[in-house]
Amino acid sequence: VYCCIRDQTGRWIVTGADDNLIKLWNARTGLLQTTYWGHSDLISDLAIGPYNRLLASAANDKTVRLWEFLTGRALCVFSGHRESIESICFDKYTGLLMSGSNDGSVCVWDCDAIYDKVVSGEVVENKLKTPMVLPHVKDVSCTLNSGASSRTANANRAPVYKSQMVNAVVPHPNGNFIATACEDGATRVWCIKRDLAQNTNVRFREAPKAAASLVNC
Repeated sequence: VYCCIRDQTGRWIVTGADDNLIKLWNARTGLLQTTYWGHSDLISDLAIGPYNRLLASAANDKTVRLWEFLTGRALCVFSGHRESIESICFDKYTGLLMSGSNDGSVCVWDCDAIYDKVVSGEVVENKLKTPMVLPHVKDVSCTLNSGASSRTANANRAPVYKSQMVNAVVPHPNGNFIATACEDGATRVWCIKRDLAQNTNVRFREAPKAAASLVNC
Protein backbone atom coordinates (compact mmCIF):
# COMPACT_ATOMS: atom_id res chain seq x y z
CA VAL A 1 0.00 0.00 0.00
CA TYR A 2 1.49 3.33 -1.09
CA CYS A 3 -1.13 5.80 0.11
CA CYS A 4 -4.01 5.92 2.57
CA ILE A 5 -6.51 8.69 3.36
CA ARG A 6 -9.78 9.09 5.26
CA ASP A 7 -12.84 11.09 4.30
CA GLN A 8 -14.13 14.18 6.12
CA THR A 9 -16.62 12.18 8.20
CA GLY A 10 -14.12 9.57 9.37
CA ARG A 11 -16.41 6.76 8.21
CA TRP A 12 -14.38 5.74 5.17
CA ILE A 13 -10.74 4.90 4.44
CA VAL A 14 -9.29 4.78 0.91
CA THR A 15 -6.09 2.93 0.03
CA GLY A 16 -3.96 2.76 -3.11
CA ALA A 17 -1.38 0.04 -3.76
CA ASP A 18 1.07 -1.45 -6.23
CA ASP A 19 -1.61 -3.83 -7.54
CA ASN A 20 -2.96 -0.76 -9.42
CA LEU A 21 -6.18 -0.85 -7.40
CA ILE A 22 -7.93 1.67 -5.16
CA LYS A 23 -10.09 0.31 -2.37
CA LEU A 24 -12.72 1.92 -0.16
CA TRP A 25 -13.04 0.50 3.35
CA ASN A 26 -15.58 0.97 6.12
CA ALA A 27 -13.55 2.44 8.99
CA ARG A 28 -15.89 1.02 11.63
CA THR A 29 -16.23 -2.56 10.40
CA GLY A 30 -13.04 -2.94 8.36
CA LEU A 31 -15.06 -4.35 5.45
CA LEU A 32 -14.29 -3.61 1.81
CA GLN A 33 -16.97 -1.36 0.29
CA THR A 34 -15.80 -0.59 -3.26
CA THR A 35 -12.86 -1.33 -5.57
CA TYR A 36 -11.84 1.22 -8.22
CA TRP A 37 -10.33 -0.26 -11.41
CA GLY A 38 -8.57 1.63 -14.18
CA HIS A 39 -4.95 2.55 -13.47
CA SER A 40 -2.18 0.55 -15.15
CA ASP A 41 0.58 1.26 -12.59
CA LEU A 42 0.97 1.71 -8.84
CA ILE A 43 -1.21 4.30 -7.10
CA SER A 44 0.96 7.15 -5.79
CA ASP A 45 -1.57 9.50 -4.14
CA LEU A 46 -5.26 10.01 -3.39
CA ALA A 47 -7.47 13.02 -2.64
CA ILE A 48 -11.13 13.40 -1.66
CA GLY A 49 -12.98 16.47 -2.92
CA PRO A 50 -15.26 18.82 -0.99
CA TYR A 51 -18.50 17.30 0.39
CA ASN A 52 -17.21 13.73 -0.18
CA ARG A 53 -18.51 13.90 -3.73
CA LEU A 54 -15.37 13.12 -5.74
CA LEU A 55 -12.26 10.98 -5.38
CA ALA A 56 -9.11 11.67 -7.39
CA SER A 57 -6.28 9.21 -7.82
CA ALA A 58 -2.76 9.63 -9.21
CA ALA A 59 -0.48 6.89 -10.46
CA ASN A 60 2.84 6.11 -12.09
CA ASP A 61 0.96 5.59 -15.37
CA LYS A 62 1.12 9.42 -15.77
CA THR A 63 -2.64 9.88 -15.38
CA VAL A 64 -5.05 11.30 -12.83
CA ARG A 65 -8.44 9.62 -12.63
CA LEU A 66 -11.64 11.12 -11.28
CA TRP A 67 -14.24 8.93 -9.57
CA GLU A 68 -17.59 9.26 -7.88
CA PHE A 69 -16.52 8.71 -4.30
CA LEU A 70 -18.84 6.11 -2.76
CA THR A 71 -20.04 4.35 -5.91
CA GLY A 72 -16.64 3.97 -7.62
CA ARG A 73 -18.05 5.17 -10.95
CA ALA A 74 -15.27 6.33 -13.28
CA LEU A 75 -15.87 9.89 -14.48
CA CYS A 76 -12.79 10.97 -16.42
CA VAL A 77 -9.08 10.46 -17.08
CA PHE A 78 -6.66 13.42 -17.02
CA SER A 79 -3.57 12.92 -19.17
CA GLY A 80 -1.63 16.18 -18.97
CA HIS A 81 1.60 14.89 -17.41
CA ARG A 82 4.62 13.39 -19.19
CA GLU A 83 6.04 11.59 -16.13
CA SER A 84 4.73 9.83 -13.02
CA ILE A 85 2.63 11.87 -10.59
CA GLU A 86 3.76 12.32 -6.99
CA SER A 87 1.03 14.36 -5.31
CA ILE A 88 -2.56 15.58 -5.77
CA CYS A 89 -4.86 17.77 -3.70
CA PHE A 90 -8.22 19.55 -3.87
CA ASP A 91 -8.81 23.19 -3.00
CA LYS A 92 -11.99 22.99 -0.94
CA TYR A 93 -13.23 26.46 -1.89
CA THR A 94 -12.78 26.40 -5.68
CA GLY A 95 -13.13 22.64 -6.19
CA LEU A 96 -9.98 22.72 -8.31
CA LEU A 97 -7.68 19.69 -8.34
CA MET A 98 -3.90 20.15 -8.50
CA SER A 99 -1.45 17.40 -9.46
CA GLY A 100 2.35 17.55 -9.11
CA SER A 101 4.60 15.41 -11.29
CA ASN A 102 8.19 14.37 -11.88
CA ASP A 103 7.99 16.26 -15.18
CA GLY A 104 8.32 19.55 -13.26
CA SER A 105 4.73 20.71 -13.60
CA VAL A 106 1.61 21.17 -11.53
CA CYS A 107 -1.57 20.68 -13.56
CA VAL A 108 -4.85 22.30 -12.55
CA TRP A 109 -8.19 20.60 -13.26
CA ASP A 110 -11.75 21.91 -12.88
CA CYS A 111 -13.38 18.77 -11.51
CA ASP A 112 -16.67 20.38 -10.46
CA ALA A 113 -17.36 21.44 -14.05
CA ILE A 114 -16.70 17.91 -15.28
CA TYR A 115 -18.93 16.36 -12.63
CA ASP A 116 -21.77 18.76 -13.50
CA LYS A 117 -21.51 17.68 -17.14
CA VAL A 118 -21.68 14.00 -16.20
CA VAL A 119 -24.72 14.53 -13.97
CA SER A 120 -26.51 16.51 -16.70
CA GLY A 121 -25.88 13.73 -19.21
CA GLU A 122 -23.32 15.52 -21.36
CA VAL A 123 -20.63 13.47 -23.04
CA VAL A 124 -17.21 14.06 -21.46
CA GLU A 125 -14.11 13.20 -23.46
CA ASN A 126 -12.43 10.10 -22.01
CA LYS A 127 -9.02 11.75 -21.76
CA LEU A 128 -8.72 15.47 -21.09
CA LYS A 129 -5.68 17.71 -21.33
CA THR A 130 -5.01 20.10 -18.48
CA PRO A 131 -6.43 23.63 -18.88
CA MET A 132 -3.56 25.13 -16.88
CA VAL A 133 0.05 24.24 -16.07
CA LEU A 134 2.22 25.75 -13.32
CA PRO A 135 5.87 25.23 -14.37
CA HIS A 136 8.63 24.49 -11.88
CA VAL A 137 11.97 25.28 -13.47
CA LYS A 138 15.41 26.38 -12.33
CA ASP A 139 17.95 28.50 -14.21
CA VAL A 140 21.00 26.24 -14.49
CA SER A 141 23.02 28.48 -16.82
CA CYS A 142 25.59 29.39 -14.18
CA THR A 143 26.11 25.76 -13.16
CA LEU A 144 26.80 24.41 -16.63
CA ASN A 145 30.39 25.68 -16.42
CA SER A 146 31.97 26.72 -13.16
CA GLY A 147 35.16 28.30 -14.51
CA ALA A 148 35.84 32.01 -14.08
CA SER A 149 36.04 32.61 -17.84
CA SER A 150 32.70 30.91 -18.40
CA ARG A 151 30.86 33.18 -15.96
CA THR A 152 31.32 36.15 -18.25
CA ALA A 153 30.03 34.12 -21.17
CA ASN A 154 27.06 32.89 -19.15
CA ALA A 155 26.14 36.49 -18.30
CA ASN A 156 25.63 37.20 -21.99
CA ARG A 157 23.77 34.02 -22.94
CA ALA A 158 20.09 33.15 -22.70
CA PRO A 159 19.14 31.36 -19.48
CA VAL A 160 18.89 27.57 -19.56
CA TYR A 161 15.99 26.16 -17.58
CA LYS A 162 15.67 22.65 -16.21
CA SER A 163 12.41 21.15 -14.98
CA GLN A 164 12.39 20.31 -11.28
CA MET A 165 10.42 17.36 -9.90
CA VAL A 166 7.39 18.37 -7.82
CA ASN A 167 7.23 16.15 -4.73
CA ALA A 168 4.21 17.58 -2.91
CA VAL A 169 1.23 19.87 -3.45
CA VAL A 170 -0.59 21.16 -0.34
CA PRO A 171 -3.61 23.52 -0.12
CA HIS A 172 -4.01 26.13 2.58
CA PRO A 173 -6.90 25.13 4.91
CA ASN A 174 -8.59 28.50 4.32
CA GLY A 175 -8.26 28.29 0.55
CA ASN A 176 -6.79 30.80 -1.94
CA PHE A 177 -3.22 29.47 -1.65
CA ILE A 178 -1.36 26.26 -2.47
CA ALA A 179 2.23 25.36 -1.66
CA THR A 180 4.40 23.16 -3.87
CA ALA A 181 7.58 21.40 -2.73
CA CYS A 182 10.21 20.87 -5.40
CA GLU A 183 13.42 18.95 -6.05
CA ASP A 184 15.43 22.18 -6.23
CA GLY A 185 14.93 22.71 -2.47
CA ALA A 186 12.40 25.52 -2.86
CA THR A 187 8.81 25.78 -1.69
CA ARG A 188 6.67 27.85 -4.04
CA VAL A 189 3.42 29.43 -2.89
CA TRP A 190 0.71 30.15 -5.46
CA CYS A 191 -2.30 32.43 -5.12
CA ILE A 192 -5.61 31.25 -6.62
CA LYS A 193 -7.87 33.90 -8.09
CA ARG A 194 -11.28 32.94 -9.45
CA ASP A 195 -14.11 35.04 -10.85
CA LEU A 196 -16.98 33.50 -8.90
CA ALA A 197 -19.55 35.48 -10.90
CA GLN A 198 -18.37 33.89 -14.15
CA ASN A 199 -17.16 30.66 -12.48
CA THR A 200 -14.65 30.20 -15.29
CA ASN A 201 -11.83 32.70 -14.97
CA VAL A 202 -9.19 30.98 -12.86
CA ARG A 203 -5.72 32.50 -12.49
CA PHE A 204 -2.66 31.39 -10.56
CA ARG A 205 0.41 33.43 -9.70
CA GLU A 206 3.40 32.92 -7.45
CA ALA A 207 2.69 34.86 -4.29
CA PRO A 208 5.65 34.80 -1.87
CA LYS A 209 4.82 38.23 -0.41
CA ALA A 210 1.08 37.64 -0.13
CA ALA A 211 1.69 34.32 1.61
CA ALA A 212 4.52 35.46 3.87
CA SER A 213 2.26 35.42 6.90
CA LEU A 214 0.98 31.93 6.01
CA VAL A 215 4.06 29.96 5.01
CA ASN A 216 7.69 30.28 6.00
CA CYS A 217 9.39 29.81 2.60
